[in-house]
Amino acid sequence: MLKRRREEGGGKRLGLDSNRLDQESETQGVFDRLLSRFTFTEVAGLLESKIGCPPQFEVRGPDGQTLQTDVHDLHMAYFALTFCQHASERWMTPVTIVEIGGGYGAAVAKIAMLVPNARFVLVDLPPAGWLQSYYLDAVFPGAVRVLPLDSHLESSDLTHRFTICEPGTFLRGSIRISGAINARSFGEMDKSVVRRYFDYIHENMILDGIFMNVNRHQKLGFRFVDYPYDDKWKVIKSAPAFNQESNVWELIVQRTDKPDAGFQSWRDDVPIPERQSWVRMIYLGIANLRRQ
Repeated sequence: MLKRRREEGGGKRLGLDSNRLDQESETQGVFDRLLSRFTFTEVAGLLESKIGCPPQFEVRGPDGQTLQTDVHDLHMAYFALTFCQHASERWMTPVTIVEIGGGYGAAVAKIAMLVPNARFVLVDLPPAGWLQSYYLDAVFPGAVRVLPLDSHLESSDLTHRFTICEPGTFLRGSIRISGAINARSFGEMDKSVVRRYFDYIHENMILDGIFMNVNRHQKLGFRFVDYPYDDKWKVIKSAPAFNQESNVWELIVQRTDKPDAGFQSWRDDVPIPERQSWVRMIYLGIANLRRQ
């Protein structure tokens, strides 16, 4: 009996080791793909995955350099480097960048390293805001302000480098913004809420401002091609998303002062999944959970 238990325990350990090897291989693969777009120095300078002690894996650069990182941190480095790659020299000072649905704050923290004169607004539900406050204060001590609920965001509230607020506080106010980012959360919102965010961005984005939208082709019945852009944009990039080419699209646009009759043609490039009924989507969701 004791021998069988040891064998079973060894099997479990082997499973964990195998899983770690898979994660190491995945991390190295994502790192290699990132280095096909940016230099080792650019990527390495942004990696920060020590806060919270997530699992890390060693990756190796083309000249034998090594560092510890994880897939999520590499994705955040990609977002930051890609967004800043298209930053306009005509941006006002100070630059104000809004992230709608900011996760735990990793993307804006990396952009802050690249754009020293930028201020940031993170718009999210309160539980996420608490996490963002913890993370950003650990990276940039004393640089975070959390606005109270039921207030409204105005320029006078941007007293710290990072301002965190809930959606209502943001949408009730009005500030001029140089850039906006949403990654993977528009598809989780009601269409009327998404429309309010787009209306806000249309009204408050400065000339040459950058809007980066990275979301699924379709999620919960909301299709990427249905996002309500007006015509005063120029397409900077429209392509399958980094490392998620099969089901996520990346659209980066720049604000213009005149309508562009050809702007909306970007929609022709995005895959359009079949519309599915709510019953069908619930069934697929349950089936997916059972497989996990």
